[in-house]
Amino acid sequence: MKVMVAEYAVATGDPDILGEGCAMLATLANSFAAGRHLVRYPAREQVQGVSGDVVVCDDGCDDDGFATAIERIAHTCDAGIVIAPDEILADLTRIVEESTINLGCPSKSVRNCADKLVCSRILSDNGIAVPGVIDDVGMGAGGCCADGAGAGARYVIKPRSGCASEGISIVMDRQEQPIDVTAREGWALSGKVNLSDDFIVTELVPGEHLSASLIIGKTALALTVNKQMVEIGTETIEYNGGIVPYQTPRWGEVMDTAAKAADVLGCRGYVGVDIVAGDELYVVDVNPRPTTSILGIAKVIDHEIGDLIIRAGLGDLPESVGITGTFEFTKEMLGCIFSQDSK
Repeated sequence: MKVMVAEYAVATGDPDILGEGCAMLATLANSFAAGRHLVRYPAREQVQGVSGDVVVCDDGCDDDGFATAIERIAHTCDAGIVIAPDEILADLTRIVEESTINLGCPSKSVRNCADKLVCSRILSDNGIAVPGVIDDVGMGAGGCCADGAGAGARYVIKPRSGCASEGISIVMDRQEQPIDVTAREGWALSGKVNLSDDFIVTELVPGEHLSASLIIGKTALALTVNKQMVEIGTETIEYNGGIVPYQTPRWGEVMDTAAKAADVLGCRGYVGVDIVAGDELYVVDVNPRPTTSILGIAKVIDHEIGDLIIRAGLGDLPESVGITGTFEFTKEMLGCIFSQDSK
């Protein structure tokens, strides 16, 4: 069958995420090709190391051009999958749904996952632990959390729609400079950061940063639990790579939590769930699309990842996959292995 793989960074040439984008595109395209499927993907030019036929975007490829390319390619393919930033992924997925068989999450699910506030509320309402979302109701005197977190507690400010650690800041609640919630004008934390409704503030929960990768069809297929190499500084959080898989005594618990989160959000296809394992398991993000961990997963499981994604959309999944090794990668390494010359 003909399969479209549309990856945003490669198509648009976004330098900030090009390494990760190339890694995901190559992994998926090469796996689909290994299953004798014909792959088509939008890009500025043929990408070295990526199987399939490139469809060159007309007049360059900005966000609008990427959407146009997806619609054009999807109509010529039997199925398709899109990888793109959260804030535009739902609309792009909708284009795929209207043009061919969508191998990714439904657009409604994508929209709920992309909005971090909506996602947190859905998860919490279904009994899944999430970092507390801080608002004027949840703040006590002196800017401290109503649950007694106290002065000196740390909070995460992140866009309501955003990928990985992009746009995330850390602030400390100081009693002498309390959190001031101002209607319509946004937030001012510690006299330092101004926020609007496009951002949310959550507790910074301590624990081990993990992710769980699954493929969801009629059933949920657990792939791997992964270690996220995350550097938490005084003001920022940086994602630096991962270990796939990561052996933890909480493997089963992590997978069960991830599967429940994916289920209540209506996810299908490949899903990555970010979890902080502390006193309990906190779901901090649900990615309704392939994530960078797919690079390692494709190398350590005994099935083609592309075949599993197609089977999730069109047939039945196996009960389990075997794991044959381990793979560690860094963000810098992705840029070295997968590169695209800009012309």
